[in-house]
Amino acid sequence: MQYITINVKALQPIIDRLTQMEVSFLGSTPTPLNAKAHFVFVQDPDGNFIELISPLQ
Repeated sequence: MQYITINVKALQPIIDRLTQMEVSFLGSTPTPLNAKAHFVFVQDPDGNFIELISPLQ
């Protein structure tokens, strides 16, 4: 695996926790995906890319 996309209910709690853990975001956060969703993009310690997608709330 090198890339995974995960749909989540809410991005803000995840953004808050990743920020607290000093995880670097790739690109602006959250990034608009379309009119109904945003995403966050990070990389794990093994180099895998993780994309988290959530509807606008």
